[in-house]
Amino acid sequence: MDIKHNNNTDKGGLFSFGRNIQEMRSISETISSLRERINSLPDNKAGKKKKLENQIAELNCNYRRLLLKSIMGSGLILGVGGGIASLVRSRKSADEPSRPKPVAEAVTIPSFELANLTPIQFTQPQGNDLIETGLKMQNTWKQISFDALELFRNAGPKISELIKFMKDNSFYSLPIGPIATHHIMLSKDGNLPEDPMKKKNALEIVYMPEQFAKDMPSSILTEHGGKTIRIATTFRSMEWLGIMLAHEMSHVEDMQIKGENPNDRAQYLAGEVDAHMLEMNLLKYWNPKNYNILIEKGEPLLKAGKIQELSRLAEALYPLGQNLVSRNERALGLASCVTAIAFEVAMKKGANKEDLKKEYLRLKQLFRR
Repeated sequence: MDIKHNNNTDKGGLFSFGRNIQEMRSISETISSLRERINSLPDNKAGKKKKLENQIAELNCNYRRLLLKSIMGSGLILGVGGGIASLVRSRKSADEPSRPKPVAEAVTIPSFELANLTPIQFTQPQGNDLIETGLKMQNTWKQISFDALELFRNAGPKISELIKFMKDNSFYSLPIGPIATHHIMLSKDGNLPEDPMKKKNALEIVYMPEQFAKDMPSSILTEHGGKTIRIATTFRSMEWLGIMLAHEMSHVEDMQIKGENPNDRAQYLAGEVDAHMLEMNLLKYWNPKNYNILIEKGEPLLKAGKIQELSRLAEALYPLGQNLVSRNERALGLASCVTAIAFEVAMKKGANKEDLKKEYLRLKQLFRR
C-alpha cells in the first residue's frame, strides 16, 4: 500500500525529508555518545561536563529544527497534529549551526505543579515468528489506544463519538516495512471473515514498531484520505497519545463522514481549526489550572516571539521533558500548547473560524522561518 502525497511539496527541496531524517539520526547518535562521555567523567570534571551539556543543548535545538522541516515539507496528507510540530524558530540557513541565546535574554519561568502523566507500559514482544510477535504488539497497542481516548471521554461528546467510530470501523494491519502493510485475517470455523477494506467507512490502523517508526516524520499520521492512521509505538504518555489520536480521528471523521477533500485548501484549513479546537478542549480538561496559566503567561511570550521561553513554559506545565516523552511526542505536545495560546488570544479579540484559519497559517509560517 503506497503512501499518497499532496502536490504541495516544496519544489525547491529545502525540506528534503530523507536528508533531514539522516541528519536527525546522526544528531541522536552524537547526543548518545556525548551523554556516555558525561557519565564516564569523574566529579572533579564539572567544567568539562558543562561544556558537553552545552553541546547537547545545541544539538537538541538543531534536531527540533530538522524535525519541523521534515514535517512541514514532507507533503504527507494532513501531516501531523496540524503540521506545526516544533517550537524552535531559526532565521539561519539550514546549513548554518544554531547558537544558543545569551543567558541574559532568558525569561525566568516560575515553577508550577506539572500536569499528571499516565506512562505507557510496553515492551516489544520478542520471537522468531514475525506475525505472532506483530499480532501481540498490535493487540497491546489497540488496548492502549482506546484507553488513551477513554481518559478524555468526559471532556465532551466529541470524544465518545470518535471512540464509537473507531470501534465500529477500524481494522488493523501489520507493517512489513516503513510503508507497506499487510492485513492478517484469521479464519473462524474454516471460513475467512469479510474483507474489512470493503466496509464503507473502513479505517486501517497500523502500529509502527521502533525500527519503522524512526523513519516516520511524526509519531502519528493520517493517510489515504482518512482511510489509514499510522501510530508509532514510541509514545510514552497516555495523555499525549489520546490528544493526538483524537486530533487525527477528527480528520478521519471529516473526510469519511463529512466528505472533506484534504486537497481543497479551504476545507483542509477548516478541518485543522476544528482538530486544534478539540486539542485545546482536551488540554484544558487534562489540567484546567495549568491550561489557564499557559494562556495567561504564554500570550506575551508568543507576541514577543520568545519561542524558547514559550517552550520552557509549556514544559513547566505539561509533561514534555525528554525524560518523560519521546522526541516526536514532545514536538507534538509543544505544538499543541502554542496553537492553544494563539487561538485563545485570537478568540479573545473576537476571531471567527475564518480568522482562525489565517492564524493557523500564520503559525505555520512563523515556525517555518
